Amino acid sequence: MAACVQAAATAVRDPSAVLPTRNNRAGIAIGTTDDYEETCCLGMGAFGAIVVKARHRSTGQTVAIKRLAAADFCSQMKLLREACLLEESGRDNPFVVGFHSFARNPATMDLSLVMECVGPSLHDLLHQHRCAGMPPPPEAIPAGTLWYMAPEMLLGKPDYDALVDTWSLGCVMAELINGSPLFVHTNAAGQLAAIFDVLGVPDETTWPWFSSTPFATQVQVIYVKRRNLLREVFPKTKLSEKGFQVLSGLLTCNPDKRLTAAAALKHPWFTKM
Repeated sequence: MAACVQAAATAVRDPSAVLPTRNNRAGIAIGTTDDYEETCCLGMGAFGAIVVKARHRSTGQTVAIKRLAAADFCSQMKLLREACLLEESGRDNPFVVGFHSFARNPATMDLSLVMECVGPSLHDLLHQHRCAGMPPPPEAIPAGTLWYMAPEMLLGKPDYDALVDTWSLGCVMAELINGSPLFVHTNAAGQLAAIFDVLGVPDETTWPWFSSTPFATQVQVIYVKRRNLLREVFPKTKLSEKGFQVLSGLLTCNPDKRLTAAAALKHPWFTKM
């Protein structure tokens, strides 16, 4: 990975560079955006990413092209680092979008990622599943979207890590199954209350760190020892026992006990998928 990122830095500076990969010693040549005809915009990210659907002018192949609005070196490096991650982990993995090549805009010299076009985005799928005109979730600071933010982020824990993303996966999984977001509010305190309404309030046994937060004293007065109601929201008629083990593991308030993405993928629930 380090070698790939180093080569990527060279590619940003040098328009004629070729990026070597682990599986292709000859490397991936950097083409041009003129080779593609954009047909529609598939989506826009919170950090300036734009993904468009495009057709290769010669072959007719449909692809997705991702580019960043910012043209500075750091932004281009982020894009190239993503390409390295896709190249390293996406090959032969049906759950990771396929990476094809790079394309450089001849007018600006900025790079874009050319990727497999896999149909509707997750955003579109969630929107289709939502009930009766529900408004989109409010954006949240410092990162993420409020309805999918992990409790430790909402509580201001400074040293949160990648496990906040597995919490978000759990929220998305719940929404896809249930047809609507599981935890919904318009501010951080209300969002925590929505989470505890379903999962119960952590205590010294389940999450020692939580007990030291100012918010803990407030909610414990209100909620006392409300039990976890997640299984009632997702009964066996809606989600199998193995599926519920994955969901409840992802939606564990204490990040130290939360199911990791790697562990979730090894769970028996995925073996028949």
